[in-house]
Amino acid sequence: MKRTRKSLFCNSSLILAGLLASVITVTACKSAPVSTLNPVKAFDVLDDDAALYISIPAKENAELLEKFIAGFKLGVSESDAKMIVSKLDRVYASFGSKSNKRRICVSAEANIPGAVTGVLKRNGYEEATAAVESVNGPKTLYKYYSSESIQMAFPSAKNVLISKNVVPLIKNYAYEEMVANGTVKSEEPYRQDWYESDLYKWLTFDTGKIHFYIVRPQSFLSNLLGSAVSTKTFKLNYAKGEFEKLPNSKYGLTLELNFMESRYIKPAISLLSLALGLTDSEIEQIDTNTVKLSGVHISSKQLIDMFGI
Repeated sequence: MKRTRKSLFCNSSLILAGLLASVITVTACKSAPVSTLNPVKAFDVLDDDAALYISIPAKENAELLEKFIAGFKLGVSESDAKMIVSKLDRVYASFGSKSNKRRICVSAEANIPGAVTGVLKRNGYEEATAAVESVNGPKTLYKYYSSESIQMAFPSAKNVLISKNVVPLIKNYAYEEMVANGTVKSEEPYRQDWYESDLYKWLTFDTGKIHFYIVRPQSFLSNLLGSAVSTKTFKLNYAKGEFEKLPNSKYGLTLELNFMESRYIKPAISLLSLALGLTDSEIEQIDTNTVKLSGVHISSKQLIDMFGI
């Protein structure tokens, strides 16, 4: 079994809310690994052809994650929401792919308690099994749980997978697990380009801030500026940035825009200055093709709306 990789250029509160409302213990299939000698990194399970990635550290952004639960009205009490968020370490999500613009995937690091096992079924989820081929040996079975809109899997006590179709993520997890434990070997360094990419390093950087990386940034900028962004002015390679929790319960945005050509810099700065003229934001050109925007303060609701989650 070979996990093929496409280029790096590969919205819904339901999935993230579903994740937060369902971080519980789910017993693994007997044939599925209960523990992993070398744990699978949550971000590695996501496909690498998404349009947008986001990394949310749970401890520093507990209130924001709790809003995902309350905002979708899943019937979870405030105390339950706080308990659930306390079990999360970091939540990674990818949005869109070349084949499916609406595809959303979540892979989270968690510390799932050994307690409740029937919560999903009581909320209408049906149990199913995914059979994943092993390199040398029988197929491994992984349980997952389905509702009408979402599927969830708990392949280890530290990993939570969420998507409308979670089976591809389960297969990614299984392959990453085999690689991590030496079951699969390759003559070439495994996913070296992926690990060394700016995208990978930015999303997995250990920080208390929310990091995001956008391969196709136009729609994001339109949400940020509150108006449609002209693709003639903003011809971008990518955009990346971070949100930092502020003492006033707002988030401070820092954003880097990398343009295809330097000639687009000046008109873009003019447009940004006009759109953000009444704020305390700062706009500067930090290299030949990159503009940095900082000092924009937004509420948690605006942040959620900005990403469409």
